[in-house]
Amino acid sequence: TGRVIGRVTHRFQSLVDGLDTLRLHCMDTHVEGAFQEGRGLEANLDKKRGILAVTLPEAMARGEEATVSIDYVSRPKRGLYFHRPTKEHPDTPWFLYSQGQGTDNRRWIPCYDEPDDRLMWDVHVLVPDGLDSVSNGIRVGTKPATGGNGTLHHWRFDSRSPTYLLSLIVGKLETITTEHAGVQLEYSAVPGHTEALKNSLGRTPAMLDYFGEYLQVPYPWERYAQTYVWDFIYGGMENTTATTLNMRALHTKAIMPNYRADGLVAHELAHMWFGDYITCRTWKHIWLNEGFATYFTDLFFEHHYGNESFLVRRRRGNRGYMRGTPKASELKLERDPRGDIPLELFGGKQYSRGAAILHNL
Repeated sequence: TGRVIGRVTHRFQSLVDGLDTLRLHCMDTHVEGAFQEGRGLEANLDKKRGILAVTLPEAMARGEEATVSIDYVSRPKRGLYFHRPTKEHPDTPWFLYSQGQGTDNRRWIPCYDEPDDRLMWDVHVLVPDGLDSVSNGIRVGTKPATGGNGTLHHWRFDSRSPTYLLSLIVGKLETITTEHAGVQLEYSAVPGHTEALKNSLGRTPAMLDYFGEYLQVPYPWERYAQTYVWDFIYGGMENTTATTLNMRALHTKAIMPNYRADGLVAHELAHMWFGDYITCRTWKHIWLNEGFATYFTDLFFEHHYGNESFLVRRRRGNRGYMRGTPKASELKLERDPRGDIPLELFGGKQYSRGAAILHNL
């Protein structure tokens, strides 16, 4: 039905004395109630501003911890995407995926949804029979749902990341699992694509080795899943430990004279260091995510395919950027009112110009 029935429980620590209100981002959602240890709390949602204010029973001192749970029903317009068979398209699979960047996970989870805070999380999801789930971290448990309708999956992410990198995928999946240098690798897509999965993602171990050696920082987590989803709205998304990819990038070896997925795969993997392990504090510095991921993709091509491949990618990036921004007036640069934050960066300025800056440095 395109609906989420959920409960979110936030455990948080006050950074000030006298904290009496928990404010969360919340859109496309009806809040059914908030409570703390079984005690009902006042919860007011400002739908115009998309802010949920929960009044705490007592003001908190600095350093004090508290836990607040919220029951809710969401019908997300973005952030969570549902696919199902229809009369016109009977071959469409049952499929669900999330896409949180920049600020869309707030449409299906009441949460703090800006990049300047990090948290750990557990995801509990009721998965229909015949389908599987993918999320961040490690799946720590499965058990039959009450009444025997579906299975409860429990995913645990015990590192720290911004909320926009929280991911959930549910669908009928074929998964190839392997291990490299102590990292569990998972390649997934709808069934029937074993050869294409191996071909499109087969250079992932080489990328892991190269980035870790170049940066002298090994891959920071114990698992890396790459999942091709149905009708993804972008090329890929670097959700921490669980990248989402567009099925159009899934290909057999016969296609490789004309196209290879290595650029997309390397870009999203590089984000595991630049964007996920370290993250821009505000979206105005997004080039620190995208510029590094773009440039490190070029570096992998140089390492794996040779210097000419690197030079071609650099030239294409520079020319594409200049063609896309022929006039200064079209750059849409906005200076921050404080004057001490660099000009806001969008589009090609995040990717190609960011990579060019790094290459110049």
